Amino acid sequence: MFLELAYKNLDLYTLSKKLVFACYEASQTIPEEEKTKLTQQLRTAALSAYLNIVRGLFRKSKKKRNKFLKEAKRYLQEVDATLEVLMELKYVRKEQLDEIENSLVPCYNLLKKLMKG
Repeated sequence: MFLELAYKNLDLYTLSKKLVFACYEASQTIPEEEKTKLTQQLRTAALSAYLNIVRGLFRKSKKKRNKFLKEAKRYLQEVDATLEVLMELKYVRKEQLDEIENSLVPCYNLLKKLMKG
């Protein structure tokens, strides 16, 4: 927010940040009895993916970078799995899922591509 860091201009960074906000917004519609479980799971996974992407993007060593990016990939998979449950329970609206998908899918693909390179 305050630091002018080069990675903040990367699509992966921008998409992962949008994903966090979309997941937080979608989690507001989850029923009260699920707030501590599903809401926490979705928010934690999205935020952890974002933070691991940030940690990985400024690592000089490919091995260290990929360690964080691999962890971010795992958290994106958790976001996807949690959303699948939320969708089947009809706790999230289609528009919210579409918004999340528009960040999640390209973010995941960019992450895989970056890890190969």
